[in-house]
Amino acid sequence: PPARGGGAAVGVAFSDVFLLHRSPAGGHVERPARLEAVCRALREAGLWSALCSLPCRPARPEELLRVHTKGYVRKLERLGNLCAEATSGAMDDQEGATGRAAPAAAPAGPPAGPPAASGKAVVAAVATKTAAAAAASAAAAKLADQLERLNLDAEDAFFNEHTVRSAFLAAGSTIELVRAIVRGTVSNGLALVRPPGHHSERHCAQGFCVLNNVAIAARAAIDELGLERVLIVDWDVHHGNGTQNAFLDDPRVLYCSVHRFDFGKFYPNQESAGPRAVGRGEGVGFNVNVAWNGKGMGDAEYFSAWERVVLPVARQFNPQLILVSAGFDAAHGDSMGGCNVTPLGYALLLRKLLGLAGGRIALVLEGGYHLTS
Repeated sequence: PPARGGGAAVGVAFSDVFLLHRSPAGGHVERPARLEAVCRALREAGLWSALCSLPCRPARPEELLRVHTKGYVRKLERLGNLCAEATSGAMDDQEGATGRAAPAAAPAGPPAGPPAASGKAVVAAVATKTAAAAAASAAAAKLADQLERLNLDAEDAFFNEHTVRSAFLAAGSTIELVRAIVRGTVSNGLALVRPPGHHSERHCAQGFCVLNNVAIAARAAIDELGLERVLIVDWDVHHGNGTQNAFLDDPRVLYCSVHRFDFGKFYPNQESAGPRAVGRGEGVGFNVNVAWNGKGMGDAEYFSAWERVVLPVARQFNPQLILVSAGFDAAHGDSMGGCNVTPLGYALLLRKLLGLAGGRIALVLEGGYHLTS
């Protein structure tokens, strides 16, 4: 793991648990290899050991309820409990099937301990173990049924037995990164988390996303840490519909998204991803969409959007913290995004943002599916 550092350090929130979330059908672009590629690149560049490792912990229900509905959170909690029960039962079954080495034979002589268990006790123990195995099997069957229903009902999202645990951990770890930045433990940092979050709506999973990690962390920064102005910059090639909807009427959060729109025909295929969505009520003017109507946008177009729109608005807003929904599917080579932003381009976009909020920036992984981009 990375080392722990001081206030000048760059923090990272990462756990191997994020690698357990995967599509039951296999072959999905939102796969564990995405995170493995990021960690490998950081190690090969000699940067991993210089990062400050931050604690990863699951988000608490009250933290999730600032963004998501009670019904959705309870649904995920029930599924998580069922997953834990089934997974624990499977481990017990495996341990019982594998067995342990038999104890060495006792030396001849008078017994040194209590007498051997009676036949009734042995029968009772076997019955207890059989009942536990049956309960575990029933839990596993119920879990399989629930996961199948979820995978049929969820819009472009998937669930396996580790998804809820990973999603709660991703949200909580993003909060911990924000807390470390605001309190000065680190200067800025990365949340290398899965599943991603910016498409997740208040009431449902959507677009590979389960919980809205960035929105949840922004709410924590305001409600727990006392910030008054949080800027969210979303450079994922897809519009963060869930994040936008979480703050449409909130002037404390400025949401700026630069993404493909294609006249409403690019995912998430919503007119509200267009430039006319500027917020509502007290939040009017605090929602900014730079919406490309076509593919092929690269460094020059993104630099122009930064200089002409994102930075002027952000400077006027004067944020105390910046959260970046850091999707890399606008990168050159990513066939899903069809754009051409280079690694140097992303670096320059980030460098411009570092001039705001005293450099207090949290980059939170969203999309990006071409592992070498």
